[in-house]
Amino acid sequence: MEITVETNLAEFEGWIDKTVLKQMRFATSVTLYETAKQAQEAVRADLPHEFTIRNNWVSRGIRMSPGSSRAIRNSASGISDMEVEVGTVDEFMRMQAEGGVKKPNKADSVAVPVREPETEITNRKKWPRRVLKEPRTFLWRRPSDGKRFILQRAGDSRYPIKRLYTFEPEVRIPKRWPFLEKAEKIVSESYNENFNRAFERAMATAK
Repeated sequence: MEITVETNLAEFEGWIDKTVLKQMRFATSVTLYETAKQAQEAVRADLPHEFTIRNNWVSRGIRMSPGSSRAIRNSASGISDMEVEVGTVDEFMRMQAEGGVKKPNKADSVAVPVREPETEITNRKKWPRRVLKEPRTFLWRRPSDGKRFILQRAGDSRYPIKRLYTFEPEVRIPKRWPFLEKAEKIVSESYNENFNRAFERAMATAK
């Protein structure tokens, strides 16, 4: 999942002065990089307001490519070809931004954790295969409909029993992460100002 920033300056290349064109290419690449960087930083900073964050690996997954203004400039044959992408490398975060239906990859069902509280993170130690190795934890199939659960006895007695996972054929994920809206807002507010500043600097240092 990504947002792409492109330019519409192709019409300039046929008539403007070569020096101006050279500096415009430079200024455009700088502008794209700076604007994308601002969008990346804004989206990262907004994560704690949208999710319970206990580590930085989700934030690190929000990346931009190419990663420098020089790389943006060198990857294009002209101004209109320049672009930079800001997105997440994590599929589960793309689903949070777009919404959709999560289906099992290789299995026949999706294991849905029961979180108490709901903000609890299901880390690797709590994944289904690992919790099934814990004492008094077992897989149970409900006789009435065949629905499967991972259950755990709370103590040495038969009851009480805690439900850890429910297996579903698919899970609908609601859209809850305003990634695109946040990034687009930064681009619309910052691009022109960034370009004017970059172009003025480029022309002032032109050789």
